[in-house]
Amino acid sequence: MNALINEIDKRKKKTMEQTPKNNPQNMSSHEFLNSISEEKVGFTPPRETKQTGGKYLKASLIGDGYSNPLKLRLLGTFMDGKMINGWRAFRKSGTPNRKRKLNEIDLTELGTNNFGKKEEPVEFWAVPVYVFDDQTVQIFEFHQQGIMNGLEKLGNDRSWGDFKHYNITIAKSGAGNRTAYTVNAIQEDFPQDQQNFVYESIQNIDMEKLFVGEEPFLRSDENAQTQ
Repeated sequence: MNALINEIDKRKKKTMEQTPKNNPQNMSSHEFLNSISEEKVGFTPPRETKQTGGKYLKASLIGDGYSNPLKLRLLGTFMDGKMINGWRAFRKSGTPNRKRKLNEIDLTELGTNNFGKKEEPVEFWAVPVYVFDDQTVQIFEFHQQGIMNGLEKLGNDRSWGDFKHYNITIAKSGAGNRTAYTVNAIQEDFPQDQQNFVYESIQNIDMEKLFVGEEPFLRSDENAQTQ
């Protein structure tokens, strides 16, 4: 009997370790980030962090300035408005033109791409992320289908779901037009010593500003006006 009870306890423990923690609807992002890392409080010394903002992460930087695979924590979803999707093309001036719908982009403003061909709009996704490599909050904008497909698969998987509840890694392989990206999920606690920095950072990001060509990283006075 004791052997059976011990085996049941082991299985319960294993199930708890593998089951993602859910975020109660009445829990703020700050409270949730604290809750998923409460086990680490007091067990690790505070780390010195760069805590910089206003940066943009591109998939092309994986393996070229950043680790490959690169570990991230996505800080938003389409449901909470922190993750957006639309269409993007570059004007003749080199500035990006982002719109919600394809027909909203003025094709006469577009120039040529890096391959000397006519610039064409591409679908993009963008979301604030915590980058573990340099401990920063950045906006990750990407159009690569491998990343989109990987995230879509995780988002629709009941074992994973909400991107804010776990870390992901993005691995890059190949080069040129043979470049491929693979997304994997990791169930692990978020660093407790980064809670306040991440919470404050995402409060000062307005993703909608990307659609009107404005800086999404708000100043403190702008954030106060939107509250």
